[in-house]
Amino acid sequence: MKSKGIPIGIVIGLIIGSVAVGGYVVARPAATSKKLAACVDRDGTMRLKAPATASCPKGQKKITWNTKGLRGPQGTPGANGNDGAPGNDGAPGQDGVDGAPGDKGDKGDTGDAVLESVNCLSGQTIVWTGTDWGCRTIAITGQLSITSVAPLMCCGVFDVFDSYTPNVLNYPCDEVFCYVALSDVSDHQSCTVTVYGNPSASAVFVYKYGSGIELEFLDQLTDGEPLYVNLSCLQ
Repeated sequence: MKSKGIPIGIVIGLIIGSVAVGGYVVARPAATSKKLAACVDRDGTMRLKAPATASCPKGQKKITWNTKGLRGPQGTPGANGNDGAPGNDGAPGQDGVDGAPGDKGDKGDTGDAVLESVNCLSGQTIVWTGTDWGCRTIAITGQLSITSVAPLMCCGVFDVFDSYTPNVLNYPCDEVFCYVALSDVSDHQSCTVTVYGNPSASAVFVYKYGSGIELEFLDQLTDGEPLYVNLSCLQ
């Protein structure tokens, strides 16, 4: 019994493979073939041909079609994606390595060697100058102050000034002049004397002697205002 062939319209919609059609086995085309072929009878029966280049029997029409369609036009580019979320902070770096210890310095001189090389005078101290040991004279200082200058002053330093350092001696003092001396200074001519605090402090004259300091024209000071006297003496 001979089976009828499959109409063309149905065959085209089938998946091409090894399929039994109307009692005929349709051969799968070679994997490298780019075209398929079939022979069609006058009654519309179609039989696949393999290879596609083979000819059809007399009285049948050969048809062919591509196994792969033409490439379609390029699609429209898609929209840009959203920005990604920021990444997490990186882990803290490791602590740096400590530097190597420096070279050992030269051994310093002993205290006795320093004293032998430096000869300081009385009132001086041994100091390091940055490059060597040397002597430095320490200033001897004193201070006197009046809270409010009175119209009439008399008698002595301790009566005229309200405050003074312990090394100030009580020498004569009145409304015109005042003699000031420091107990631990042998020569007051090296002293620096500063008179300030009163609006008329510049009117006071300062005279330096070996035994002390003379302040003159105290009567020119502004009454009711303060007065400060600083002494700094080098020995």
